[in-house]
Amino acid sequence: MKTQSFILTLLSLTVALLVGSCSQNEKKSVINPIKFQTCTLDRSFDGDSTMPSLTLSLKMEYPISFSDANILKQIQLSVIQSVTGGTINDSATITPEYEMEKMASNMINDHRQRISEIKKNPQLEDGDCNSSTYYKTSQEVLFNQDGLLTIQTTDSSFYGGSQGIKFLYFNNFDLSTGKDLNYNDLFIEDSEDIIGSFIVQKLMDQFEVTNAKQLDEIGFIDIEHSLPIDKFYLEKSGITFVYNPEDIAISHLGVIKVFLPYEMVSFLMKEDSPIAKYAD
Repeated sequence: MKTQSFILTLLSLTVALLVGSCSQNEKKSVINPIKFQTCTLDRSFDGDSTMPSLTLSLKMEYPISFSDANILKQIQLSVIQSVTGGTINDSATITPEYEMEKMASNMINDHRQRISEIKKNPQLEDGDCNSSTYYKTSQEVLFNQDGLLTIQTTDSSFYGGSQGIKFLYFNNFDLSTGKDLNYNDLFIEDSEDIIGSFIVQKLMDQFEVTNAKQLDEIGFIDIEHSLPIDKFYLEKSGITFVYNPEDIAISHLGVIKVFLPYEMVSFLMKEDSPIAKYAD
């Protein structure tokens, strides 16, 4: 009995040491010291019997505080442009409120002009321009730690038809430089084909098919030969590539996301890649 007790004690100590070792080696995440202000704007054009209404809703996650003023300004500009889509002429005097007001005014004017042009079409039928429309842009902070910041911008709109449409866009900032990271900042040269093959395999798993040809039958568009990898977002466990309607498939399939864990693609990362630390 003493021998059995000794063995059990020894095993318990061994497990404890292993757990302790794992805990010591585990890297703790650090939240970035950057603060945000949520800015919103709602505007509407009521329309009349000849002009359908337009509803606008804008939401921006605007960074207001960071240790490096130059990097903060750089990120602020990118965040505003992700919502408004416009070119900012004087970065020294911009405010999110002014830029959103300007965007709303431009969109209402564009709406009136677009409907006026449509009404000049001799093929126009009654009811073609009567649908109320909406446009909504909102931002969300997806990831904010260890020197990386990911912000998602969602554009939703309805301009008639059976349903609205949604698009996703991403900014992945390296807070040590303020740079909005792209694919080439993360992965080595000529890695696109290998990453693409991983994505295709993941898509086959998601849609429960056994070959890429079956993906074509579902509604994908020649993904084996042209697979864009420019839209993605980062998190601690991996990278997610995102495809908006008609990027690689018919719009009916909506937004498509493909997650690749870092351990799967670590051999393709650049040594100085900001995500390499997660693959160690």
